[in-house]
Amino acid sequence: MALIQEHNKKRENMIKNCRLQTDGYQVLLDFEFTDLTSEYIDSIIELNFNKKLSMPCIRSVKTYVSKEDLQLLIQYLENHINQLKKNKEHESLAFVSGELGFQVTALSGFVESSEYCEFSLLFMVNVGKPNEEISSTYIGAESMVTLDNVQDFICSLKSVISELEKMKQLI
Repeated sequence: MALIQEHNKKRENMIKNCRLQTDGYQVLLDFEFTDLTSEYIDSIIELNFNKKLSMPCIRSVKTYVSKEDLQLLIQYLENHINQLKKNKEHESLAFVSGELGFQVTALSGFVESSEYCEFSLLFMVNVGKPNEEISSTYIGAESMVTLDNVQDFICSLKSVISELEKMKQLI
């Protein structure tokens, strides 16, 4: 028991991040593992723009993301890529995380070969509510993203899921 408590203390507030690089912006998802008994991971999402665009960084409000949300996001991106290879005009419906922290819409693109494709990706983050009587405000960006960058992002999301599962086994 003391070993598990010590391990949890070391892992307390452990932060892991995932990056998705597009032509015009970078998404940075910061995950903070604070409560391993919860089904949710604390997260903050940043949109950092290409320096040539002279845009400020956009940062979400603190939100929660479930393991299921991450798995569904992976599935969403993989399905979009598979559909795009069949039809370059394919546009997927929006993916919205369960806690409404972010929205992703994968749009049309082109497939140069089975190894290279590019498509437009719209990523929106919840920046909060002006007051409690108003719905949340989302701000985002749309730009082209390569297959390689999406696959790197998917690998980093799978790593977060794996880390979460390993830590939960110690509880």
